Amino acid sequence: MSKVIEQFNKIKATLSTAELELQQQQKQLQQLQKKQQELFKQFAKDFGKDISLDSLKAFFAKPYVLRFKGNNEWECIVPKMFDFQVGWLEREDGEYNIFVINKYTRWLEELPEFLREEINFKEPDKMTIDEGMLKFEPELEEKVKEKYGSMLADIQKGKARIKKAREFDLIAAIIDDGCLPFVPKPVDKEDSRNSQLKFEMTGKYDFQQKAYEEFLRYGALGVFWMTGAGKSFFAMKVFDSLKGKKLLVTVSTTLVEQWKEYFTEYAPRLLEEVVIITYNSIERYLNEDFICVGFDECDRLPANTFSKGATIKTKYRFGLSATPYREDGRTNYIFALTGKPIGLDWKVLMKVLGKSYHTVTVHIVKNKAEKFSKIRQLIDLDKKTLIFSDGIEFGKEIAAKFDVEHIYGQSKKRLETLRKNQVAVVSRVMDYGVSVKDLEHIIEADFLFGSRKQQGQRTGRLFHSDTKKGQHDILMTSDEFDAYRKRLHFFVEKGFKVNIVGSVHKSIGTLTDSVIDEPRLTTHRESMKGYWKKKKEQLPKNYKERKMDEKTAIISESFVKSKLREINKAVVTCTPVQRKLLKALIVIGKSTSGPLSNSLGMGMKEVQVPLKDLLSKQLMRVNKGSYSYNVPRMIAEKLNIFKASRQQINIAVDEIETIIKEWD
Repeated sequence: MSKVIEQFNKIKATLSTAELELQQQQKQLQQLQKKQQELFKQFAKDFGKDISLDSLKAFFAKPYVLRFKGNNEWECIVPKMFDFQVGWLEREDGEYNIFVINKYTRWLEELPEFLREEINFKEPDKMTIDEGMLKFEPELEEKVKEKYGSMLADIQKGKARIKKAREFDLIAAIIDDGCLPFVPKPVDKEDSRNSQLKFEMTGKYDFQQKAYEEFLRYGALGVFWMTGAGKSFFAMKVFDSLKGKKLLVTVSTTLVEQWKEYFTEYAPRLLEEVVIITYNSIERYLNEDFICVGFDECDRLPANTFSKGATIKTKYRFGLSATPYREDGRTNYIFALTGKPIGLDWKVLMKVLGKSYHTVTVHIVKNKAEKFSKIRQLIDLDKKTLIFSDGIEFGKEIAAKFDVEHIYGQSKKRLETLRKNQVAVVSRVMDYGVSVKDLEHIIEADFLFGSRKQQGQRTGRLFHSDTKKGQHDILMTSDEFDAYRKRLHFFVEKGFKVNIVGSVHKSIGTLTDSVIDEPRLTTHRESMKGYWKKKKEQLPKNYKERKMDEKTAIISESFVKSKLREINKAVVTCTPVQRKLLKALIVIGKSTSGPLSNSLGMGMKEVQVPLKDLLSKQLMRVNKGSYSYNVPRMIAEKLNIFKASRQQINIAVDEIETIIKEWD
């Protein structure tokens, strides 16, 4: 009995102690709540507004705004002070990030539950494509006729036959409407074999095995993981587990060389079984049969190559990319070409793989000369370093100045050269897919305008590295920052912290879209009108004689590029409506007929002002109701005085078209 009483007293004492601790915690909670209210009050006072506590609490409970854009697409507007990323960062406005959430972001990343509930995405119509037939629910028949009728025949009772050579276009159109029409087509057992790979997909790489199992189920898969997550290992697993002849299509001879090295190290028998080619060689293999085709860096496919890739005779297919979007509006073709998309959020994968964000610093310099000085300050010859320069001539100058190797399109044995040298200047041939395990430092001295895709791929080289403390430095003049800062959106979108060193016209906190406000437009137009008059006045007296002497001179790429930038300044002043008009003209061709112009909406009153402004900027011309963009003639006229070659002018035209096509 005494033991029972003793035990009871112990329990009683424990309960008393627990009650006292609970009272203390409640008191601490009340103190924290009181402190929180005081902080809210102080915040409101500092802000200079009469803000109620309830309003502040409501704001912090939901510090974002969702805005419907149409076509199952939403904008999510979030103050920059919150560490919050979702979907794709479209632009920045003052202290706000503006993200886009649409069908592609839903397929590739897991949306937070609170956003899924609030958006409540409209479910797409259910359609599938199988064995040359489109299958749909009978009540959708009229809708199918209206939207896809030109690609179909014999539309009746929930199914329709797809016209010859139109299946790929139909898949792309259905994907664009938000539906994934892929039907599971399991890999046949008779096509399978035991793999003989020298690696395993276990432990932290289990997600790679799950992707492979999904391929076995569907037979067509798009794998869209971050750089350095092992997409190449997934590809080798697929190829090695299938019998027969395979084809791998990649973007450059550098990557052809790297894939062969991968096969040699991890899957030797694939050296005899996989044909590795670049996209430029794809036409040579259109009449051959393959058991499986893999499209490496499939986002790089130019528009006119999509249809060719779709016609390759193959039973199974897959695509690989860390940046599965195109800024020319053809993202749907990436998914149509590759298959069912799978992807994982960057932050999730980084946690799984034990990776961390590297340092990203943007250095604002005055001019090209300061870029050389900054490189001298940043470079460490004992660290594995890539110095990126899009311009070949500029790259040669950097290489000569610092006595390092220069790797570009005409270079032979690029990977071997890269491994033998601690520091190398490289062109865009090293943007995609190249894996340098001891890479520690990236310096960007020159770049492809505002391309976020290129920005992501370049910084991705550090994720391929085994180093724990990578460093990425970007050199920009103030003018480059103003014109091309859109490329830095990639870092914000993926959660990087970007450090800005030096003075800029607009700080990183006010990164905006490339559209400049109207007062700037007026000033710029006025300056452009008098530009050539002032230029002529500045010419030396013996200009005519010098011009005759320079008729056969070769103008440097950097010089032509400087003139191209002047034109680009005029191009980037376009409003969103003007962008769409110019982009439409380039996508459909160099000019439009009168009826086609009307179908594009160019006859509407709402676009007459934007059209008139484009005409005044000489970016568009009109002839009897037929509109065309004026970029080729504008470039030819502006560069002709410098005796640029026709090839250089064509390159400049292509670069400007790239800018316009990549506009959102």
